[in-house]
Amino acid sequence: RNSVVRALESTKPKNISTELEAVIRKKYEEQIQQIEQNKKLLKESLDSDLASIKQEEVRKHEQNDGDEKSTRKDLTNNISQLRHLTSELSQFSQITLLRYLLDLLAISGTKSLSQKVLILLIPLALLGGAIGQSISALGSVAGIIVDSIPTLTYTPTASVTPRNTFTPTSTPIPTVTHTPTITQTPTITLTPTQTLTPTITPTPTNTSTSTITPSPTITLPANVGAACIPSNTNRSIGRVTRVIDGDTMDVSILGETYRVRYIGIDTPETTSGQNDYFGSQATNKNKELVLGKNVILVKDVSETDQFDRLLRYVLVGNIFVNYELVKEGFAYSSTYPPDIACSDLFLSAQKSARESKAGFWKPTLTPRPTQPAVLPPPSGGNCHPSYPSVCLDPNASDYDCAGGSGNGPNYVHGPIVVLPPDPFDLDRDGDGLGCE
Repeated sequence: RNSVVRALESTKPKNISTELEAVIRKKYEEQIQQIEQNKKLLKESLDSDLASIKQEEVRKHEQNDGDEKSTRKDLTNNISQLRHLTSELSQFSQITLLRYLLDLLAISGTKSLSQKVLILLIPLALLGGAIGQSISALGSVAGIIVDSIPTLTYTPTASVTPRNTFTPTSTPIPTVTHTPTITQTPTITLTPTQTLTPTITPTPTNTSTSTITPSPTITLPANVGAACIPSNTNRSIGRVTRVIDGDTMDVSILGETYRVRYIGIDTPETTSGQNDYFGSQATNKNKELVLGKNVILVKDVSETDQFDRLLRYVLVGNIFVNYELVKEGFAYSSTYPPDIACSDLFLSAQKSARESKAGFWKPTLTPRPTQPAVLPPPSGGNCHPSYPSVCLDPNASDYDCAGGSGNGPNYVHGPIVVLPPDPFDLDRDGDGLGCE
């Protein structure tokens, strides 16, 4: 071992050549550049994810506010109904047996003593019968319990057991159940008809979207250039019947129509309440790509979104529609986990579109406002200092801006420079220019 080490030490180079050093440095510089590029792409992806998460949290917060408002409204309605029921039940709170007997005495005030006693005896008899019936029932139950005690079966004399078996004959006592006819007063229980409100819980009929079971055997075109599309998920073929906007369409699959939302992208809106910049162009581009054509729909992870729309990658022939819209500057890359199989591809396409100024990435030209040249006031006259670019008589009653059929010495052709205090009110918007 020592001889080998010495041989290696003796043959070890003292330094490396300039060419070899250049090769090594170039190799690691390329690796550093690749790492920096990956970091940049990852940061863009994380920023996009963070923006999506924030947007989703804002939506959830708004939904929670709506649910809380609805719950408070229901609570207010329940409190109102409770107060109404309480007020209706309050009229029965004074009904007692004693008050009933007193009312009977008051009604029978004109009758003889024997009749009064008879009137009082009727409810007392009913009450006594009910109490006696309860006592008898308790005695019957007690007898049954005593008879069921197993210690009685140890007596050797057979004549004792029949005596115990006869005691349950007291059970026919419950035949006096005719007396509870006094329960006619609780007719106030009809008020709970308010329980009809739970009829507002119909299940949404749009759950039929989950019944689609496409086959994964559909092969994608070889030259589509989208290796990121999952190969182990369900795929289906349909015909586009309607384009909603730049990233949404209706597709007929096996005779049923489904609404499809493109995965991983977002286009400017063109709804009735919102018309974003480049929204109509994105919709028209989507129509150009898919309307009336057969499309291949590929699932990532999620089946549908929160609006029951199918989430799919869309292909027409050898065109990957999601990617094409981003690459041509009609859509943004928008990542919504867990459907992120092609997020890197979309981010790369967005960067390329932005650098080439494609679609809505093309800067718009903003026309500059026309600025009047500040001319010296005409010489040889008394001119008002508030209007340095023209000569207006300070003693004139008024001046108006020329326009339409207005013309004459008291009409001013603009634009002109206006300084405070503007006595002729020619600068209506206060921007320093009059009659523009």
